[in-house]
Formats: sequence, C-alpha cells, structure tokens
Amino acid sequence: MRWKLLLATIFAVLVATFTLLNSTKVQVDFLFTSAHTNLVYVILLSVLLGMILMSFLWSTQTWKLRKLARTAQRQLQEVEAELAAFKAAGPATAVHTGGSAMESTRVGKNDEPSSAPTVENPTTSADA
Repeated sequence: MRWKLLLATIFAVLVATFTLLNSTKVQVDFLFTSAHTNLVYVILLSVLLGMILMSFLWSTQTWKLRKLARTAQRQLQEVEAELAAFKAAGPATAVHTGGSAMESTRVGKNDEPSSAPTVENPTTSADA
C-alpha cells in the first residue's frame, strides 16, 4: 500500500511542476463560447475530470466483480450444503444423475432399471 501512496505523490509532484511551468494565459473554446484563463487551471481541471471519470469507471467494474463474487460464493455454499447432506446420509446408495452438482438418488431393490449407473449398498449384498 505504501508504493501506491509513493506513486500517487510522485504523480502529484509531476503534475504540479508541469502546471507551474505552463502558467500562461490561454483561450479555451467551448461549444458556444470561449474563455481566457491560465493554462494551469485548464490542466488541473482536465486532470480532475479524468480522475473522476476513471474512478466512476473503476467503481462500476468493481461493482460487477463483487456481484460475480457474491454469486460464486452463494453457489459454493449451496454445493457445500449439498455435500454435507450427502456425507450425512452415510455410505448410502447414492448415484450422481448429472443434474445439479451433487444431486443424488436412492437406488432400491424394487427400482426399475434405468440408464443411470446403480450402486448397491454393501450391507445388503448377497451375503444375507
């Protein structure tokens, strides 16, 4: 963080030096009028308006990234909750059907055969 402050200070010194070297009177033409002012004020106003514009553009980009991060965090929490529920169910007969990230289906003895892979419960195998 100190290097950012150092760079900002160096930039401010350069801008101040540049404006002091350019302190002559100039004519500034606007759309419908013109004005006479010091070049220093034109330069400082231009730098100020540029900084305001950049901060606005930066904050909109930051807002978009924060929204994306919140969405990703919410999806991660949902997947973690599904994983916790899956683990809490124990070594049951769960099959991933390809729906959501951790969607599971119980497979029993009376279920009709399907194209989804089935997993038998090791406690109810042919040993009984």
